[in-house]
Order: sequence, then structure tokens, then C-alpha cells
Amino acid sequence: MTKCSEPYKQIHFDSRGNLGPCCQYIGDRPNVDNFDDYLNSEWLANLKTKLDSGERVKGCDFCWKQEDAGAKSMRQKRNEYYENKPNNDIEHIMITYGNQCNTACRVCNASRSSLIEKQYKESKDTVTDPKLLKLITKEHNWDKTKTWYRNINNDIIERADNIRKLEISGGEPFINVHFDRLIDGLLTSGKTLPGLNITTNGSFTEDQIAKLEAFDHVHINFSIDGCGEKFYEYLRWPLKWDDVVEKIDILKKYPWITCEFAIVPHNLNVLNLADSIIWFKEYTDYDDRFKIGFSWLNGAPWYGLNNTPKWTRQKAIAEIESTIFVDYSEQEQEQIQELVNILSKDDATSHLDLLKSHVAMTDAYRSCDTWKIVGWNIDEL
Repeated sequence: MTKCSEPYKQIHFDSRGNLGPCCQYIGDRPNVDNFDDYLNSEWLANLKTKLDSGERVKGCDFCWKQEDAGAKSMRQKRNEYYENKPNNDIEHIMITYGNQCNTACRVCNASRSSLIEKQYKESKDTVTDPKLLKLITKEHNWDKTKTWYRNINNDIIERADNIRKLEISGGEPFINVHFDRLIDGLLTSGKTLPGLNITTNGSFTEDQIAKLEAFDHVHINFSIDGCGEKFYEYLRWPLKWDDVVEKIDILKKYPWITCEFAIVPHNLNVLNLADSIIWFKEYTDYDDRFKIGFSWLNGAPWYGLNNTPKWTRQKAIAEIESTIFVDYSEQEQEQIQELVNILSKDDATSHLDLLKSHVAMTDAYRSCDTWKIVGWNIDEL
């Protein structure tokens, strides 16, 4: 069974303005720049046919790998959500607003972070690993004029009456002027949308949050990855932990907001996962509006959980299992169990050369020592 509702119900704009079925699709996309041309493209028709006929399309590998690992994939979640809805009406739009970002998360990449792009450019002359050099010198072919931002903003405002959910990520949306222009354009037009979902690292002002009250429902996907000054500031350089706590306090003030603290489990935060689950639940007083969620690593396989000593995974499992309380929602408990299942797998290590060289390059650029922070050492692998 490979059928997927995403090509029928959703359009995703990646950080270069290319259209596709979802944010997890990795591969070539059609050479179009607007809604109508995409929906009528031969490319999309072929994708639907392949998935409907049972083919595991290569661009959808991330979902297949999740399902093979025992986790629930985005394909499965979306199919459940759209089970009783007609399959020919686009109602979910996702936009990745370029790579403008004020943080360089450890497991992110240049297509999502301008700060990582800057780091790569400034580090390339010091890199000797040919695989790493190829990775950090990849050309992204940005639209320097940013014309697609203006085009998509206008298209969304015009089509807003038919959009059930608008999901925005980056980069960091709240520091992107085109994001502010879209929000202002929707509000000026009286288009309050049934659902607005924004993924952020917390770089919002209280004024930006307050004006979102006009929308019917607002959900903040707070990308966080860890808790506490040591781990958070290592993982989300150069952001500060105290600032994150202040931003959580802002969200707590507005009862119409729901929020998920999104954690990407990987080999650098594996020993901070249980602490993070507990901290975020306790700090928000187990309020139903605030939940824990996991986003599975898509790319950078050298940071996969398989690339950890077995004892770290066993320790993480024991700590995580002790955090599951009745106060957690069914969805949270299900995701935590998925995480435990993945940690329980004893998959072979891979890409260790890139793990070593990528960590060394990033440590040199940021003047830190990963192996004194994360709680284990690469020599143990």
C-alpha cells in the first residue's frame, strides 16, 4: 500500500520556490511557478499514478524508511486525516520561506539556514574530506530577486477562501519580511483561515504573536531540540536558552494559541531527550495547549540515532520510559513509544567519516568541543 493523499490535497513550496507534494519529498520537482501549472502538470499526474499503483516512489523514501522502522509516517498520518474527504480538492498549503535564519542548528543544512550557508562558505578552505567538501559547496540556485515570495503571497490571498490550513516554515518566518507581508495581506483582506500553523525557533516578538489572534486557529510548532543552557545553546547556536524561556512565557499568555515543542531526535541530543520531555511538560503545567512532538531526521544521516554507542540508546530508553505519565495525551504517548521503538533498533553505523569531519568543522567554527557536551565519544563507535 503506497497510496498517499498529499499529492491530491496539498501543495508545498520549498525554500527555492519549487512546487511539490509535501515538505518531505526529496527529488526533482516540475519546472512550474504557480498553482495552476503545477496542478495541471504531467509530473503531478505521473506521481499520483505511481503511488496509486503501489510503487514506492524514490522521492518519498523518508516515509518508507519511517514505516519500515516502525514509526508512523507523514503519509500514514495524512491518509488517516483525509480518509473520508474527497481526493480532488487542494486545501493544505505549505511554504518554506527561503533559508533566511538566525540560527545554525547542528543537524540542519544550508537550504534551511542562511547562517549555515555562511558557515560553509567560510569553512570550505579548511576542509580536507572530499565528501564533506562536496556537501558544503553545493549550489542552491536561490532566486535572488525573491519574486516567488511575492507571487505566492498574492496567490494565497486570492485562494484563501478554499484553504483549510496554511503551514509556514523557513528559515525563520518571523524574521522574514515576506512572511509579515503575507500575514498583513491576509488580515487586511479579512481572510482569517481555519488553520494557521507556523514553525519557528522562537524569534518572534509579542506584537507578532498578538496580531495572529484574528485568525480562526493558530498553532505554533516551536522547534526546540533540547533543554537547558548547555545542550540548547550547543544545538541551536547562537540562540540563548533564557530567551527561549521568555518566548514560551509569551505563548502561555495567549489562550487561543496551541503549541507543540518539536524535537528532532539524533545522536547529539540522545542523552537530553528525557530531560527535554519532562522540562517542557512541567514548565507548561501539563496544559493541554502545549504538547511534545517529534520530527524525524530527514537528511544528514551521519547524525542518525544508529550512530551512537548502544549504551546511550539503552540509557535514553530507560529515562524516556520513566517520563510517560497519565497526564500525557494519547498522541504524545504514541510518539514517545515510536521513539523508544527506534532507539531499540540495533542498526549498523553509517557515514562515520562524515560524522567525524562535519563535527570537527563545526566545532572549529564555533569554538566548542562536541564530545565534551553530548555525553559520549565518537571513539566508542
